[in-house]
This record gives sequence, C-alpha cells and structure tokens, in this order.
Amino acid sequence: MPFPAKISRRLIVTDTQEAEVIFRQAVAYAAGAMAINEVLTPDKTVDNFEPLPYILNLSFAIELFMKALLKCESKDCRGHLYLSLFDKLSDTNQRALLSAYRQKRRNTNMSQDEFRNEISSINNTFVQWRYVYESKNTTLRMRCLVAIANAAMDTNLKKQPTWKCYRKLIGRAKTHNLRA
Repeated sequence: MPFPAKISRRLIVTDTQEAEVIFRQAVAYAAGAMAINEVLTPDKTVDNFEPLPYILNLSFAIELFMKALLKCESKDCRGHLYLSLFDKLSDTNQRALLSAYRQKRRNTNMSQDEFRNEISSINNTFVQWRYVYESKNTTLRMRCLVAIANAAMDTNLKKQPTWKCYRKLIGRAKTHNLRA
C-alpha cells in the first residue's frame, strides 16, 4: 500500500477533541497488539521474543489511554511513566480506573495502594522492552499489563460514550478484550 503524498491533520479545537484523537490512536495500537497476538504461536513465552511487538504496542496503548483521560480533564498529559500519568488523574478517574481493573482481575478487594503497586510493576514497560536486548534479566507481568490496558480503555469508554464506535477496531480481532 503506497503512502499518501500528503498527510494533513485537522485543526483540533477542544481538549475533548484532542482526547478523542489520542484515544483513537490508543485503540489503533491496541488493535495492532490484538492482530499480533492472533498470529503468535501457541507458545507465547517471552523466551522466544515473539510477543515483543505485542508488548510494545500494548504498552504504548496504555500510555495513550491514560493521556486521553488526562486530556478530557484538560490536564497536562506529557510523560511516559504510567504511574506519573495515573497520579495526574482526578480522584474520580483514578477510582474509575481502579474499579475497571478490579473487574478485569476479578479482585474486588484491591486497595488503591495495591493498584498503584500493580501500575508500578509495569510502569516503564515500553522503554524496558523496546531495549530488551540490553538487559540480561527482564520480566513482565503480562496479565497485569493486559488488565490495565483493558481497564484504561473501558474507563475512557464509560467517560465518553460516543467513543464506543472505535471499539469495532479492536472487535475485528474477535473480542474487544485484549489477552495475555
């Protein structure tokens, strides 16, 4: 498929419009992760590095999902670490994200501090895994990564119901729930 000769970006007027653009990009990366996950071999161990593109796409999607929430609050969404982005969210959005995560992990008793520890455990995934060849020992809690991605996406969709039309991008990969 050839690249277009000219790519233009339409003028974004409000924070909500910008948040929608960010969310659309997050969905695209999450859909990319799903597509990659669909073609992986049954052996999805990290040892053979096949899941690397999945991890990178999914981790970038998480960052963008959180930034979309921040932009809806008209807050600064610069930064890459999930925990610092989470800390910038309003208490309402932090609670909503925690609630969605509890549902994904089926852990209704998880405290806010425990959730912060979960986020912290994957905080720098994109950088760590992008340069995984530089590390002799890198581990990743995949179920945590996937659950946070799903929770962040679902939180956005609850806050902005008109964005549900973008869910179909992920739905093409059989289900909107990302998998570990």
